[in-house]
Amino acid sequence: MPHARSGSVPAGTRVGRYEIVSLLGSGGMGEVYAADDANLGRRVALKILPPNRTKDPDRVARFVREAHASSALNHPAIVSVHDTGSDGNVHFLAMELIDGEPLSQWMRQNRSVQRGMEMMAQVAEGLARAHAAGIIHRDLKPENIMISRSGYAKIVDFGVAKLVERTNGNRGHTGATTPTSRIGTTAYMAPEQVEGHALDHRADVFAFGTVLYEVITGTNPFVSEQYADTLHNIVHLDPPLDAVPEALRRVVRRCLQKDPEQRYQSLKDAALDLREAVAETVPERRTRKALVAALVALPLLALAAWLVASRRTRAPEMTMTRLTNSGKVSTAAISPDGKYLAYAAVEGDMQALYVKQIATGTTTRIADPAPTYYFNLRVSADGDYVYYVSTARSEPNIGHIYAMSLLGGQARRIAADTEFSYSLSPDGTRVAFRRFNAFEREHRLTIARVDGSGEEVVLRRRYPEFIAAPVWSPDGKAITFAGGKENDKDNVGLYELTLGTGNISLIPTPKFPGVDSYAALADGSGYLLTAYNREQPPQIWFVPRGETNGRKITNDISAYTSVTPTADSRSFVTVRDVTDSNIFTVPVGGRTLTAVTSGLGNYVGGGGVRWLANGEIVFTGMEAGMPALFAVGKEGGTPRRLLHNMAAWKPTVSRDGRIALVSDRSGTSQIWVVDANGENERQLTHNTPVGFPSIAPDGRSVVYVTMRDTQYAWRIDIEGKGKPEQLTDVPTSRAAVSPDGKWLLCRLRSKEPNVPLWRTAIVPLDHKGPPRYFDAPRYGGPPLPQWHPSGGGFLYIDWKDGAANIWMQNIDGGDPRQLTFFTTGEIYAYDLSADGATIALSRGLPSSDAVLIRDFR
Repeated sequence: MPHARSGSVPAGTRVGRYEIVSLLGSGGMGEVYAADDANLGRRVALKILPPNRTKDPDRVARFVREAHASSALNHPAIVSVHDTGSDGNVHFLAMELIDGEPLSQWMRQNRSVQRGMEMMAQVAEGLARAHAAGIIHRDLKPENIMISRSGYAKIVDFGVAKLVERTNGNRGHTGATTPTSRIGTTAYMAPEQVEGHALDHRADVFAFGTVLYEVITGTNPFVSEQYADTLHNIVHLDPPLDAVPEALRRVVRRCLQKDPEQRYQSLKDAALDLREAVAETVPERRTRKALVAALVALPLLALAAWLVASRRTRAPEMTMTRLTNSGKVSTAAISPDGKYLAYAAVEGDMQALYVKQIATGTTTRIADPAPTYYFNLRVSADGDYVYYVSTARSEPNIGHIYAMSLLGGQARRIAADTEFSYSLSPDGTRVAFRRFNAFEREHRLTIARVDGSGEEVVLRRRYPEFIAAPVWSPDGKAITFAGGKENDKDNVGLYELTLGTGNISLIPTPKFPGVDSYAALADGSGYLLTAYNREQPPQIWFVPRGETNGRKITNDISAYTSVTPTADSRSFVTVRDVTDSNIFTVPVGGRTLTAVTSGLGNYVGGGGVRWLANGEIVFTGMEAGMPALFAVGKEGGTPRRLLHNMAAWKPTVSRDGRIALVSDRSGTSQIWVVDANGENERQLTHNTPVGFPSIAPDGRSVVYVTMRDTQYAWRIDIEGKGKPEQLTDVPTSRAAVSPDGKWLLCRLRSKEPNVPLWRTAIVPLDHKGPPRYFDAPRYGGPPLPQWHPSGGGFLYIDWKDGAANIWMQNIDGGDPRQLTFFTTGEIYAYDLSADGATIALSRGLPSSDAVLIRDFR
């Protein structure tokens, strides 16, 4: 294997799962290598930020932005990002390897204006897609446009991209530069960049015009020998257009207007004008001799075209097309005929249902915004109805299955109090779903007619066995489901229940740690799954029926939820979710966020955030594909990892500095205790999976909740002495001990009629008296409600007016008080400092849209 020429990483070195082959190029933003993906057996372009450059916070921040910006985009003219991560102190970004050359090199060897204009039209369309996603490139130049051997353009290097109102979840501040900073390559800057003004997407329009001028004429319109003269030319000089063909002058002139208001407001329009201008330059008349020659050659050309088409038919290339652009889609489904998209979109603190005609783009709202959450949309086989699971915001854990006409109207309930996964039979007459009874610890696979009658339990599984994601077989004679044991999630399998006989058989498939959803292809060829593990968010797999080796269809840092295939089994729709999340602090009642972390793929979800006694913040982050505990100062800096030999999440901190956490190091999720420096770890619980630890204020015991068993709250001595003590006798979740040690804040499952299924309550730990119930939080999602340090109330998350905020409820009654005032974004975990003045939180801005994937096989 040859050595990488002049690169900092030798050939043969492993970076994550990639093996370095050779250096492709280097620049201020890192080095790019050809590398082999050991898992998927493909060659990629691996961009690396070497250790000597990670000491520069600005370079690291730019590298992070490139990962976030590139992974949020999907367009044929934008290089695809497959993966991102870090290996030690080396950050890397795995991208598609383009067999080609930079546009700067192409221009030196090729002078076909017509071909150049087609490639620039492709660039314009790619930039238009980025702008629609709220991303400004800010460094467009010939070196950042790759031309493949087949003649297609690809935009690369989003290292200085600006993510409008998304980066680090801080509205109005991107974290990229101050308004007076110059970012980009001087010769391609817009006048407003040179003068240090605030930028929007029209700065990219000017840069595009500069590159376009250079492709046409071979020279940059503004470059001078003196740097100051170049800046002056950009701001004041109108470049000569004599060398530009007349049909193209209008396009170039509009791109290079000094006033952004006078430029193209969308590069999509520039692409259309470019192609129209090129068409005008092609001679339309042909001589009679040329016409005869063309007629003679026509049969041969037709034969050649048929051969090419037949090859393409045999081996089509997979494409991914975004069908929505709001960034607020929660669930979506395509109709079996592929003509309609049904989807739910978040609107403020509500959700609404829409139907879109894919061919025309016509969109109709069929259900007005309501305090409802929608899950798992499906369109009936005849295309007349849309099915879904919905929950009321006041009762987010109770699902009901509904049907509604695809044209809108009154929804009809089919089944009540179900889990969120279900499936329609191929003939559209029945529905299969599951329920879980927490009191009897039993999963029940149930079928019913679509009019809601004839419910029948066809399979029962007692804890620790479970049933998930039921799907009808294509012939309607069986139901497949994901199954296994709660304490053996690394061996989740697919099983088939034959309805006529009750026989259950294991379907040969790869073993997945977790299956979120799956669908059977109508032609019986196999399954589509969204599966997840520690290394990535849920990705989509195609598993041919009867084979144990599946193929990963997606492989990036986005999360994919649900799949609905078309009847021809060639296409499917999924929801692609990209979330940027980091740790921030904010004063109680304040509106100014202070960023504590920034990082590549630093998704810190509901894993936990806690203040340490020394003023540091401990939080759950991702490293080497697993959740891990980190500590960082409240002013920011480089986080230090506390535990290096185990996955860890959900930390809680005692007054004397010890940390209780959840880890699956022993095979199941159990409570562990470590010192504040991450040393002296020891396992505290065993056997039944548990979660939500809370250390008592005296530091002598830990409270926790059993998971998927009886779901009770328990207390155990922090040294492991004696037997655990049961604290509740009804299903319980998210327990926390009050600062005075007398109460347990939790959520209790109720059997009472006309009340929410899960209710926030405080339970006396001396068992004297009944629980006290509270209406808050109305938003029932994570994270855990937690005590105020004074003990006089508790904090919780509520979603209102389009944003998640933290509220406080006094236990003596009264109206809740709002503590944060964000206008966008979600909060995944939080903690209030001991003095009650500052909140540390994990916060981000998720963006999710429906995408259509074609020819995936």
